[in-house]
Amino acid sequence: MDNHQKFIMDELKIVQAQNARNAEQAAALERTEAEKWREQVNQENMKLAGLSREMDDIKTASDKESRCTCAIYSIKVVILTLIVDSLIQRILDWLDPPPFAATFENSREQREEGTSEWIFTDPAFIEWKASKPVFENDIKWKKMPPWVLWVHG
Repeated sequence: MDNHQKFIMDELKIVQAQNARNAEQAAALERTEAEKWREQVNQENMKLAGLSREMDDIKTASDKESRCTCAIYSIKVVILTLIVDSLIQRILDWLDPPPFAATFENSREQREEGTSEWIFTDPAFIEWKASKPVFENDIKWKKMPPWVLWVHG
């Protein structure tokens, strides 16, 4: 029984040592990550300090040369307005439908005589042309209704 108790105590010590080692590794990793984070924060703070100095310099310069700054600002406003107007126009042009009438006329002029004439003698077309559409509100079509002619190929 003493051997069993000693074995269990040894196992507990091993588990405690492993847990301590794992905790130490996790703490070391956390310290490394914290150091990286602090370094990034320091770099960002240095950048902010530099930007703050630049802004102070710009403010000082703008105080001295306010007329020039106003002119530059006005030019920026005009340029931004032109960019926005151009962007809006490009979006509107993109949304406009294509000039289908001109494309249709061009295609019609290039059409060879007799092209697609075969369809008018096809039995499916003749049957379709003779049919009358029947519209019923309660019907849910599982396939194309008979008055729809699907041409493919």
